[in-house]
Amino acid sequence: MKVIHINYQCNRGGAGRAVYRIHDSLKVIGIDSRIWTEDIPKGDWTISGPSTKYEKISIFFRSRFNRFYRSFFRSENVVIHSPALLPSRWVRRINASDADIINLHWFGNEMISIADIPRIEKPIVWTMHDMWGFCGAEHVTEEFRWKEGYYKKNRPNYESGFDLNRWVWNRKRRHWKEPVQIITPSRWMANCVKESALMHDWPVSVVP
Repeated sequence: MKVIHINYQCNRGGAGRAVYRIHDSLKVIGIDSRIWTEDIPKGDWTISGPSTKYEKISIFFRSRFNRFYRSFFRSENVVIHSPALLPSRWVRRINASDADIINLHWFGNEMISIADIPRIEKPIVWTMHDMWGFCGAEHVTEEFRWKEGYYKKNRPNYESGFDLNRWVWNRKRRHWKEPVQIITPSRWMANCVKESALMHDWPVSVVP
């Protein structure tokens, strides 16, 4: 069996370190595991990412695309917000690979778009490292729009301008028609998935 993990970074940040631990564990039990990332550490041939100058420049500008959208949106929630709008090169590469399973992890900073996900033709497992999957653009929130749905009437008072979170949530609802297997690191997050307006009927398992 061959598994390809998709994550923005490798062995850096919480999700990046978690991905590398999973990757290492799979290799120990004989599974052909690879990581595809936008940020390649040196010295590990099982990890691949951008190789040309054009790809590296593209990643630089894509990662700054979020700042453009934030200029139209005001919120007291200062955590990262990801529109996930720009199409990427990854889908074509994934579909052309010989992977048996694609394990999505953290693909913010415009690594993969919302519309890209249903274009992946391989079986998908999505390991969630934060709340973005079932929220709007925000990766962490104390609000409960993710339970109710994102509507004008339940927008927090501390937000103003373009309703980025509602726009992103509606794009997810429009594009994500087919559920995929969700993996969460905690029962709390699994319960959030089950209680969410977007993913309440998606299969979810807890793998600490």
